Amino acid sequence: MNFFLFYFIVVFINSKKLNEANEKLLFVWQHFRHGARQPYSSFDDKNWKDIFNENWKGYGELTPLGMRMHYLLGISTKKKYSEFLKGFNPNQILLKSTDVNRTIISSYSSIQGLFNNSNDFILNDKQIKIGIIPNKNYSKDISNKIEIMGKDAVEGGFGFYPNHIFPTNYDHQYQIFRKEECPGILKYLDEIRNSDEIKNLAREVSEKINNTYGEYIFNFMNKSGVEEPEYLYNFDNLFDIADTFIADYFNGRELKYINDTKIKMEEFYNECLNISFIESYYRTFGLSPTKLLYISISPLFNSLFGYMDKIIELDKNNNSDTNKSNSPKFVQIAGHDNSLGLNDLFLKHEFGLDFERAVYSHSHAYELWKNEIDNKYYIRYLVNQKQKFEIVYEEFKEKVKSKLYSSEKIEEICNSN
Repeated sequence: MNFFLFYFIVVFINSKKLNEANEKLLFVWQHFRHGARQPYSSFDDKNWKDIFNENWKGYGELTPLGMRMHYLLGISTKKKYSEFLKGFNPNQILLKSTDVNRTIISSYSSIQGLFNNSNDFILNDKQIKIGIIPNKNYSKDISNKIEIMGKDAVEGGFGFYPNHIFPTNYDHQYQIFRKEECPGILKYLDEIRNSDEIKNLAREVSEKINNTYGEYIFNFMNKSGVEEPEYLYNFDNLFDIADTFIADYFNGRELKYINDTKIKMEEFYNECLNISFIESYYRTFGLSPTKLLYISISPLFNSLFGYMDKIIELDKNNNSDTNKSNSPKFVQIAGHDNSLGLNDLFLKHEFGLDFERAVYSHSHAYELWKNEIDNKYYIRYLVNQKQKFEIVYEEFKEKVKSKLYSSEKIEEICNSN
């Protein structure tokens, strides 16, 4: 090896180690989508069968697979931040979720993996009997009963943690693009959906699906592709089909209706992902930057900067604020594909970041670091725990803030006719 090249590599490695040794992680904001769920649309409400004849127990509920996904995400997060978190501290950790079952359960599933001390949750009959059956003599020999039952919520240190739910009428903090929560954005949403570029995009996709899969879809829906071709040209109908198939396919359903046709599962799955992508992102926020994009992203970044500014202030004053819960060092948000996609679209337009679709259990993280050599604060942005960029905090904040709306302005927009 060339001596100068070898010298450069050694210096680079040692410099990197020196920088890492003088870096301090101060704050983590983790935002994820819920795990695998049941479909939104049920073709047969009476028998709870979807349009592919698969049985479900409810609309949009998290499935056991979805719970498992988030438990494993929690374990992965635990490995990454074990030195930073060092156990659950309610004054330093804040969990938030939208007011939807699948996000609430995803949050709990994730946190169990993050703070559980064991994979063994098996309780014997004696433990169960002592733990759940009321007994007027329970107080006798209490120490022995506790020893048998175990003092943790579940054997192995498994526990439960507080989860702060956004009330429905305040859900727009992270889902302001929902016209139900912010009626004033309807005019902006209509502008996007009625624009020629979005209409053309939806028409192109509809034509492709109709031409490639139309006859099969109408057969198992008891519809005729000749008599009712307009059904697949309604993008809402197309999205119902795509959303149902994604949920069925991802949860490992048999999908006999599809298997009995010439449809190739993986190809159809990718087409359905594309339909879902268009509905969740482009038909909501537009292909190019729109006013609705900047209105919708504002609450998220205003909240993020509020937490980070507080942490920086405490760090500069050498005050950890360990006895107060208004400056947590780890914030976890359980949300939806729209809210994560909104973040990615903003970063794509403003920072040129490659867009990644928020599939089930997809996660983002903003980390706040301090370089103790130059005393500067940095942001690192990660997608599914892989770093995408690093930037000086003040530079990032200044550029982002220039695009944001104040909470007062958003309130005015939401209440406008």
